[in-house]
Amino acid sequence: DRLFFFGSLSPRLEKLKRNYVASDGKSVTVPRDRKTLSTFGKVTYTPTSRLQLNGSALWTPDKATGKPVAYDGALPNSSTSSSEGLIARQTLGFEVPQWNMAYTADYTLTDSTVISVRGGYMKDNYYDTGVNTSQTFEYATSAVGLAGVPGQWAQPAGFSNLPRTQINDHDITTRQSMDLTVVQTASAAGEHQFKGGFGFIRNTNDVELAYPNDGYVTVFWNQTFISDVPGVGAGRGTYGYYQIDDIGTKGKTAANILSLFVQDNWLVTPRLTMNLGVRVES
Repeated sequence: DRLFFFGSLSPRLEKLKRNYVASDGKSVTVPRDRKTLSTFGKVTYTPTSRLQLNGSALWTPDKATGKPVAYDGALPNSSTSSSEGLIARQTLGFEVPQWNMAYTADYTLTDSTVISVRGGYMKDNYYDTGVNTSQTFEYATSAVGLAGVPGQWAQPAGFSNLPRTQINDHDITTRQSMDLTVVQTASAAGEHQFKGGFGFIRNTNDVELAYPNDGYVTVFWNQTFISDVPGVGAGRGTYGYYQIDDIGTKGKTAANILSLFVQDNWLVTPRLTMNLGVRVES
């Protein structure tokens, strides 16, 4: 009767298919398959009457392939995206291999003193899969009927050759924590339960999220660019102008939180209990 354990497994499967008529008239099917798993385990060990140890782990991977979009065309089940853009969505997906760990240790030093240690660790990493890294461009205005534009490029506003997708190379979040607590009971002008402790938490985030090829291109057919910057003026090319958007998030950050506390659960009388304490964090 010293060792106890528990384990569980909970899978979840999702499947979806959506049929489209693309802007070039072709029929394309975009499926979506998602697999989620929750695996949990816990162990409790009592080597002596004064010491109890607990450890647990939770693994929750999440994986999806395929990224359907809403129907946004003028006709039923139609899309303003090209067949090439819709086909690219068949492989778009993500993975999130997340796991958590926690532990506790309680030691009864005397009949009135208990020392406890608690801690944990969490890691979550989101990243994209199956992304076509070819240059992406989209139409802010229509090119239909514009003289000199080849037929394959004479598309309506909202057209895109590929889905505009920022690629999450990684987005790693971690959290580490540890607490040391001492509990002491005493009798003086009533019953007291004194508690004091120290805590440590560290959070980190490491992310690289960006568009491939240094950004996506937006084409403004038959439009004139007007700058908001004084003195720059306006301008256009033969067919209008375009802009490149390279917005993204890259970097790593971390923060530590240190805490210290003391408190007293004071049973003054059978009808009156006072909870007094102070906590500081940095």
